Amino acid sequence: MKTAVLILLAFTFAHAEESVNVFVIMSVPAPAPPIVISSGAKNILFLGDSITVGSYVPADKTYPARIASKIQADGLDWGVVSSGVNGGTTAGGVADLPGLLIAQPKIVFIALGVNDLGPLTLDGTYKKTRRNLCDMIDMVRAAGAIPILAEFIGVGIRGDDLKLMFVEVALAKSIQFYPLFLSSAEDNLSDGVHPTEEGFRLMADSIYDFIRPLLN
Repeated sequence: MKTAVLILLAFTFAHAEESVNVFVIMSVPAPAPPIVISSGAKNILFLGDSITVGSYVPADKTYPARIASKIQADGLDWGVVSSGVNGGTTAGGVADLPGLLIAQPKIVFIALGVNDLGPLTLDGTYKKTRRNLCDMIDMVRAAGAIPILAEFIGVGIRGDDLKLMFVEVALAKSIQFYPLFLSSAEDNLSDGVHPTEEGFRLMADSIYDFIRPLLN
């Protein structure tokens, strides 16, 4: 059963010459256990949000599941682990990653950041998002794994400065960068954010072609 973490935030401000305390309770989705889709001598970890979860499509139609099928079809001894959280942010990724690295994945595909649009980016510079991505990349490298930074920005999201930030982080950290943009209406749900089943198929084909040289 999924649970939620309750965070109590306290604020103090002056009103009518008196100090007033305001308490706000926030409910944060607890991370789901990682899903071991397939096993192998080496593993690739997909760390992401609802797109990695595969919201609105059957479990075997998500992009990690499709990639696992492709790996098995090619006779490669690689396993696939999926760790997606609906509404997942880079801050959540930083918190979850140490536990996920205990399993010693050899490749970590980081697909987080879009849900940071909002409170984390009020200054318009994505400083916290940038720092969180860099921290995750450093953690992956320290664990002896290969980090890949992925940018999943749907047609319904306006975030040109966010896209630029992803590129800047990839260049600064000298890591492989995978950009994905599904522009066709038939590849996205009406929200313009989550892929359709066909969109996930295209994603899996493209991502697998991108990572395939690393799986030899």
